[in-house]
Amino acid sequence: HALYIYEGASDAVATLDGQDVQLKVDIRKNGDTLTINELTGKYLNIAFGASGNAVLSPVGPPALNINTTMTFRLEDIVVLLPEEQKKAFGALKPSGTLNVSAAIKGPAQDWKRWTTDATLQSASVSILGYTANDLHITVGQRDGKINNLTADANVYDGKLHAVGSGALNGAGIPFDLA
Repeated sequence: HALYIYEGASDAVATLDGQDVQLKVDIRKNGDTLTINELTGKYLNIAFGASGNAVLSPVGPPALNINTTMTFRLEDIVVLLPEEQKKAFGALKPSGTLNVSAAIKGPAQDWKRWTTDATLQSASVSILGYTANDLHITVGQRDGKINNLTADANVYDGKLHAVGSGALNGAGIPFDLA
């Protein structure tokens, strides 16, 4: 259970190794650019990683260009939720492991303006006892719109295929699903 931090004029390297938390960080600063060479870790049973950069601006939010991955079990998410959401989410009896990968570009403080491509995959997930196998979801976001949401899965003796889109800048985030 140790934390090691090495600091140079523009570098930060850290390792944290605990029972519930592991973290490795290697971030380098060159001018106005923070480069994330390594940001990996695990919290409980949730593994994550990221690499990329953030360009710092004296007049606005940092501009992100980050690739990220995460693997987690749906049933483990309940402990991370606020108390009022734990009951509702827990009642769904979620189970299964999700693998998520995403590429994110845009201003750090405004996720609706990001350019994002993400993939969610699972061999098997279950909600309320209903199981979907070979789940594959892709989503693309550009110019304040979800323009490519596709979900595919094997459900019992059939196949599920859904396609959707949505506007992130409208009131209530309107969407279409087919």
